[in-house]
Amino acid sequence: MNIKFIGTGIKKGCEENYMCLIGENIKKCFKEVNSDLNIEFNYKYLSDRIGEIEDESEQILSMSSSFNNDNIILEVDIKKFSYEDNKINIFVTIDSKITGDECVLEEFIYDAKVNISMAVSKYTNEINWIRDEQNEKISECLYIKIHNLENKFRGIINEYMLKKFGEEWFSKKIVHEFTKKSEDFSKWYNNKYKTLIFIQSEMFNLQTNDLIQMLKNSYEDEVITKVMKQINVIKSLLREKTADVINEDVLNNKNLWEKYFIDIFDTDIELKWEEFAKMRNMIAHNKIISKEFYTDMLNLISELNNIFDNANRKLKSKMKSLEEQMINSYIKSCDLDWILESIDFKNYQDDEEVIEEIISKDGINSLYSITEEKIENLVELFEELKISLEDVYLELEEEEIDEIKTNDIVINFSQKLITMNSILNDRDADLIELLLNKTNNVAELNAIGNYLAVFKNDMIEKLEFWIENTSWNNEFKDNTCICNYYNLNNDIFNVKIIGWFCIDFGSSDEIFIIYKRNEDEIERGGIEISFGDYIEHDGGYVMPEQEQYIEANVGDLCSAIETDIDEIILSIRNCIDTIDSVN
Repeated sequence: MNIKFIGTGIKKGCEENYMCLIGENIKKCFKEVNSDLNIEFNYKYLSDRIGEIEDESEQILSMSSSFNNDNIILEVDIKKFSYEDNKINIFVTIDSKITGDECVLEEFIYDAKVNISMAVSKYTNEINWIRDEQNEKISECLYIKIHNLENKFRGIINEYMLKKFGEEWFSKKIVHEFTKKSEDFSKWYNNKYKTLIFIQSEMFNLQTNDLIQMLKNSYEDEVITKVMKQINVIKSLLREKTADVINEDVLNNKNLWEKYFIDIFDTDIELKWEEFAKMRNMIAHNKIISKEFYTDMLNLISELNNIFDNANRKLKSKMKSLEEQMINSYIKSCDLDWILESIDFKNYQDDEEVIEEIISKDGINSLYSITEEKIENLVELFEELKISLEDVYLELEEEEIDEIKTNDIVINFSQKLITMNSILNDRDADLIELLLNKTNNVAELNAIGNYLAVFKNDMIEKLEFWIENTSWNNEFKDNTCICNYYNLNNDIFNVKIIGWFCIDFGSSDEIFIIYKRNEDEIERGGIEISFGDYIEHDGGYVMPEQEQYIEANVGDLCSAIETDIDEIILSIRNCIDTIDSVN
């Protein structure tokens, strides 16, 4: 694996011994990452070729080193390249050899190129990348996944629209801006390569960020779609209220995205897809990819893949051919109930029947009961803490001070400030406590009290926000948040349903219930659903071919939620008791 870059120009003040300085800086950077790694450079001097030159420190031509870490051997070669008068570039080549299995993102090689390039950049004006085979492998790995994901999305849109509107849906339903864009993109290809010209490929001629936008700008009513450009021009010239009339009277229909697609995806699909489009362009244009970008991209691709898989399941349930409708109608006309009863199967008629059975499961029932009971208690404590804070005064009025009891009052007030500082101050609590322990001056204590009052007001605002935004509900449907709540560190916890089912013989589905703190997954539970299948034998008897069941596995999930909420409740109760003890 080869990596090559050039450091151009030597920074002012670094003109002397810069090659030695670069070498020492590289060793220092690696020591910070791995203290066991011993790196030594072999230097080649101009005096090796021209004997009359004696000042070796000024005339290092190149330096090289070879070192290894586990199954990786790394060879580093750094050369000075002078051109014109006092113009110098530093050429760096990193070669790696791996024995055994090779990982796309080999972290030792990645860390090596980062450390070496940072070390060189300390003494040169710019770093310019020439070749990076590791980056190429990372990009290649990601681009395969990107290609697959983009075409999965194109396929969902294309299949749905073909089932809904049939042939020529693209030319009839999509606004001219995108039909022209698609046609222009493929014109040269179709003129030159005619073997596959019979294949309709409009969707594959559009860019990633066009896919949602074309649906948002197009309408089922073909007349509106055709005149959208003119309508938008007119709207831009009119006042707001007149433009609203056009929206209501002329564009009363929802666009294609709102009408047919938005409900089958997650609510944040547009934001995720926009982010994906930006990130895929970085890869397509050979951007040098950081480790963090690589991880974020893999996570985003995984999220979008799950969203699209769920969408496909929903579409399978939603869109039935005339033949499928005929078969379903025939089955219903037969004595299906008797057949299913004979093999101990249920005949689910709609989603509500399935949901009712899911909710009746002990684990799911407990999940909803726990969240409702605990979060109600949590909100009550937030309100109680807010009242306690509002009752706290952090200033001592001079007229309150009785000369006889002055010392006791000041000491109590100081202790009160110390306590409130420990509860409220997340910025410089240690410093403020030190000040409080060193003064009994009322004016100084009041100044500190006023400082802490800012934290108090901030906390009250946070509590109001938490009370307003903490929620729970008893709904069970895809992409629904069962509950969300906060702790005193302003972390947000939520429990969300991901995935759905399709009522159909032979269908097996899995619904996940995912518990997160901020964006980090804490625990997940699952509901496995099999609607079963049967086979009718020639003798007239029926036998199960696939088991029918609904199983909920949410025990660990419930325990994790209950433990976390109990800890938050305890921390709030401790705060309230502590405040009340000094107030």
